[in-house]
Amino acid sequence: MTPILELDQIEVRFGGLKAVDEVSLSVREGEIFSVIGPNGAGKTTLFNAVAAFVPLAGGKVSFHGGRIDGLPQHRIVALGVARTWQNVRIFPAFTVLQNIMSGRIVRTTTGLFASVLNSKVARREEREAEQRARELIRFVGLDGRESVVARHLAYGEQKAVEIARALATEPALVLLDEPAAGLNASETERLMALVRRIRDTGRTVLLIEHDMRMVMGISERIAVLDHGRKIAEGTPSQVKADRAVIASYLGEEEPDAAPAG
Repeated sequence: MTPILELDQIEVRFGGLKAVDEVSLSVREGEIFSVIGPNGAGKTTLFNAVAAFVPLAGGKVSFHGGRIDGLPQHRIVALGVARTWQNVRIFPAFTVLQNIMSGRIVRTTTGLFASVLNSKVARREEREAEQRARELIRFVGLDGRESVVARHLAYGEQKAVEIARALATEPALVLLDEPAAGLNASETERLMALVRRIRDTGRTVLLIEHDMRMVMGISERIAVLDHGRKIAEGTPSQVKADRAVIASYLGEEEPDAAPAG
């Protein structure tokens, strides 16, 4: 498969700390690729580097073969990269429909002035945005909830709204930052099915997640970070058997590092 996202030796520094240390990844088009690692391993910082929320100290980020590091955030979204957040970031006073429609702004051609004047093009784009938002409401399993104010939703429903809003930007690549955090077992099962449906629409999913059952159940490939460095990459079965991963997660020494005697 063709790479959609390539990270080449990227570095992110906060003062003297290397939060991401020369990490390289190649994410193939149409796959579910997960990034895992202990707390503080640099996973969310890696996402922030891809989406231009933090600057690179070194390396480069390429999307569909073109460099995107250094571009403004809105330009990266317009190119086809969307993300969700570890902590839900939706508009609490907006309805479900309004929240999802807000994601369409990047795909509209009319500006605020045309909207205020209620131009013909602006009215057409608003109708199209509402139609697409209603399709996404069904897609994420929120049928009948379009008029509910977001603050009144259950936490799992709020996460679904955030995913739907990301999909409203029509991305080719979706970055999901710990979508299962705070969900119960049945909600996580529904989330796993949703992530597969997203992939089945032809999109690529880059996932950060601590729920190992979810990661091992839906990922084609996995990269493992520890202290900002990539320590392993492979299929779920390869990663589960990797000695460095076992040592990182369980705190066990590798046999050849054990003291003699």
